[in-house]
Amino acid sequence: MFCANCGAKANDEAHFCQSCGQSLKAATLPVPATPSTPESLSPASFKQQSPTATVVTVTSRTAQPSPTGSAAVRKGMTQAKFNEENSGIMVGEIMLISIATGMATTSWWWFGGLFLGLVVAMNIKPLAKLLAFVLSLGWGLVGYGIGVIFHSQPASIVLGLLGFMCGLGLHLSAIQWFRDI
Repeated sequence: MFCANCGAKANDEAHFCQSCGQSLKAATLPVPATPSTPESLSPASFKQQSPTATVVTVTSRTAQPSPTGSAAVRKGMTQAKFNEENSGIMVGEIMLISIATGMATTSWWWFGGLFLGLVVAMNIKPLAKLLAFVLSLGWGLVGYGIGVIFHSQPASIVLGLLGFMCGLGLHLSAIQWFRDI
């Protein structure tokens, strides 16, 4: 797939162009088999196309209603930058877990195998979501531990939930970046 705005090549699963930040949400239109002439681009000509006509992806330039949900808060380049920053944090977490495991087992094999395995897991959707959930639980435990320092059960619960939710948002945006590249 190519960006209709700048022409850069984009991953088929990407939501935004990595070059210009343009939304890649697309509509597909059949392309006439004959050369493009004003007559061949009329709506009637598309209805008359054979089932073997090629398909072109065209980015919509019309105003659309604002999308809802946390995935739509940031758009374009801002979203891509946000996801990229969070992927750095997630790769750092993977590195720390791998280093700790390697040191605990005194084995470079454990370090390297775990690091490579977790990076590969980031590219397999179900495993990536599981990894994001597990790492987010870690952030929840950190929040709970901070609440314990204050000797307050309610603070522990609130900070634990807050740590989990922030971690989950961070990890899910990092997964989006891994899928976009």
